[in-house]
Amino acid sequence: MQDPGRSTRRRWLDAATGHLTSRLGWFVVGGTVVLLAISLLSPAQRDRAAPATPQESGELVILSGKDESRVPPTGQGSSTATPSNAPDPDTGVRAELINEWNHLHPETPARIEEASGDATKQHAEMVARAQSGAGDVDIYNLDVPWVAEFASAHYILPLDRVDENDFLAKPIATCKYQGKTWARPFNTDAGLLFYRADLVAEQDLPFRLPPDLSFVERLKRKDPKLATGYVGQLADYEGLTVNAMEAIWSAGGEVVNKDGDVAIDSAAAKLGLRQLAEEPSDPQVDARTYQEDDSTRAFREGKVALMRNWPVAYRRIKEGGEKAPSGVDVSANFAVAALRTPSVLGGQDLAISADTKKPLAARALIEFLIDPKRQKKLFEKGGLAAVRTSVYQDPGVRAQRPYADILRKAVDKAEPRPITPHYAVFSEAFRRVVNEALDNGGNLPSDAVRVLSDALQGYIR
Repeated sequence: MQDPGRSTRRRWLDAATGHLTSRLGWFVVGGTVVLLAISLLSPAQRDRAAPATPQESGELVILSGKDESRVPPTGQGSSTATPSNAPDPDTGVRAELINEWNHLHPETPARIEEASGDATKQHAEMVARAQSGAGDVDIYNLDVPWVAEFASAHYILPLDRVDENDFLAKPIATCKYQGKTWARPFNTDAGLLFYRADLVAEQDLPFRLPPDLSFVERLKRKDPKLATGYVGQLADYEGLTVNAMEAIWSAGGEVVNKDGDVAIDSAAAKLGLRQLAEEPSDPQVDARTYQEDDSTRAFREGKVALMRNWPVAYRRIKEGGEKAPSGVDVSANFAVAALRTPSVLGGQDLAISADTKKPLAARALIEFLIDPKRQKKLFEKGGLAAVRTSVYQDPGVRAQRPYADILRKAVDKAEPRPITPHYAVFSEAFRRVVNEALDNGGNLPSDAVRVLSDALQGYIR
């Protein structure tokens, strides 16, 4: 006769194992008892117990772009800064997370290799490494518009049993392509409008960006020492793509419509480009040559009153300590708001290289980096926007990042760049079209639609 107690224990064990496997199904497990023991531990205890989980051994390499949390402030600091909570300027918060992983997982230490240059050069290096077949990269930290390309080219592995609970919907969507999940969101991004609170009230902020010249002139009358009223990023790199798309959206136009067709020749899109061409410049501030760091510096030094930039600029301004030519301490007299119209969705996604020899360990590292504890550290210490819903409700995060609610709403409203495996080709062609338009009063070149339509399919004219 079968022991009833044994049957009951077996049913409990099967149920517990099934529940845990649904949460940790990507691990290769040596024994159920080990899994059950780990499941009953506190989060801190699970971290310490994690090295016992069977997986491959050996070094893990993450190929990534620049860690924006590592950029140190250039001013003397201000009374509002909190140096004890800032990341080490020589390493950055991402490196801190890797050091934490290495302490807990000595059998699979990890390191970050940074691809050099701007986004265009970083993309080229990542593609070259993926095509080499050398197997010297285990994880790619991809800018979100590159996921489709890396998935289509089989440079990365699809992921199964993906837990999407507690994640923001827009970052999760960037990890998917053709019905499969290819990556996990690491940090997200949405453009914010930084403004001098001593010169303009939130309710008076412009609807369109760049703002009308009349709005800029009103700001300059309030502070004649301003070089210009507004600055974005219009140098010939990915920032130009982002700023131009947002300008077109703010005028009610589209670059690529919902059906996947190029729509840049609409009246609204043309209006957005003309508005962009009218963005004022000054010998001290020339947006056509500016990237994010240049704009941040100009705002921090009081040369402009409004700036479109990514949230990571907040910490650099807050800790800057410079005074404007008018004598105002900008670090104590600025605020942020969401763009009135959608921002481009930014951020990075972590994907497992198709050439890795350690896919289980790579997946474990990714899940470690995106858990709530590490997401909180990324946002609170480094200013890199979290992808976890719960992080935006954390009291410590909200105290350190008072714009958390604004940022989350901006991410929820943000729109992706065109989803195509040929995005890099498209972005280059789009910038060429935009630059020609800016040089011609905002008027499109006659072949703009054909050039961009071909670029979406990977053809270069």
